[in-house]
Amino acid sequence: FRVWIILPTGKCISLFFNSTRRILKNTVPALKCFDLIDNMPELVSCPTCGRIQYNSLAIIPEIEDFLETIHANIKVAIMGCAVNGPGEAKEADIAIAGGKDEGLLIKKGQIIRKVPQSEMVQVLKEEILKICIDKKVLPDYFEKVVDAKNLVEHGYDVSSAVKKVGISRSTYYKYKDYVFTPNEETTRGKRAIISILL
Repeated sequence: FRVWIILPTGKCISLFFNSTRRILKNTVPALKCFDLIDNMPELVSCPTCGRIQYNSLAIIPEIEDFLETIHANIKVAIMGCAVNGPGEAKEADIAIAGGKDEGLLIKKGQIIRKVPQSEMVQVLKEEILKICIDKKVLPDYFEKVVDAKNLVEHGYDVSSAVKKVGISRSTYYKYKDYVFTPNEETTRGKRAIISILL
């Protein structure tokens, strides 16, 4: 099968595929490369090497399928090891890097926390959904307060947590009781403002 992409400059690009299933899956990323399509996530992963300590290739298809439901310009990275992973994932909005029995959650080049290997895929999905919140509606320090709260829950003291995410202690204490990651316990009986772009 052949697909032609006609660029605004008048030039054409020809793509060949051996199955109809791969046409949409691979044509859309090509359109994004030439800024012909917007609001589409990008997934990058390492080719793996001798340092890999978990089967990163096995989770890539699941994250690819999940990202097909996301309409946002975000970059997601799946790295094979905790040695080179953080550096290689520094351009990603959110990333995971595997290690022995656990992995690292990385946001915009900063290691946020360690995650048990069995929870890495679910945690990555949750973080992807969190960063898809419209930044025009939600000030960035709200998200940083949520990140700081997560760090405190995982053993950080408040001073270290706020320093790591880049907010002041006063901002943390001002908003910590009002912003949270949604779950059954934290949202029961509370009101929420939801912004929907149609």
